[in-house]
Amino acid sequence: MVHCEPLSCMWQLRKNCGCINDTRPLSAVRCLKGIDVMSAADLVFEAGEFSRFKNARSFAAWIGLTPSEHSSGESVRQGGITKAGNKHLRRVLVESAWHYPGCSPHSKDLAKGQAPDPGARRHAAKGVRRLVGRRGAVLERGVHKNKANVATARELACWCWAIGCMVENG
Repeated sequence: MVHCEPLSCMWQLRKNCGCINDTRPLSAVRCLKGIDVMSAADLVFEAGEFSRFKNARSFAAWIGLTPSEHSSGESVRQGGITKAGNKHLRRVLVESAWHYPGCSPHSKDLAKGQAPDPGARRHAAKGVRRLVGRRGAVLERGVHKNKANVATARELACWCWAIGCMVENG
């Protein structure tokens, strides 16, 4: 495993990857707690353009974080996640979601040299507050911590999509 400072990693990504001309999505997605340089790079590189997904639900489905459904007539039954998507991003987001049980609902401090879009930063702060609150509410209902973490990862994916689209569309 290679360890490097965030600015050094960003420089290496720009230098070695011809596909990254715009680092704004990387910087914006990093405003969410649990996501830093490498996980943001994974999200941006794997997703390509966030705007290619119709909505946040379709992005979460692409990753495989949506619940399976066994419905018939008027009965609706949801099961575990489908896991029918990008396994790597699913792991990255589930790992990132483990940052939310003990974190404060305040926005994440910016890293040295990070200059995200102000609108995206405000949206990320709103997302952090919601994720912390929802995580607590799900745990209070008695849901197992692993299941709550996957639910948080799904919602985190949706926030990443929203912030990525916001930056792409200017």
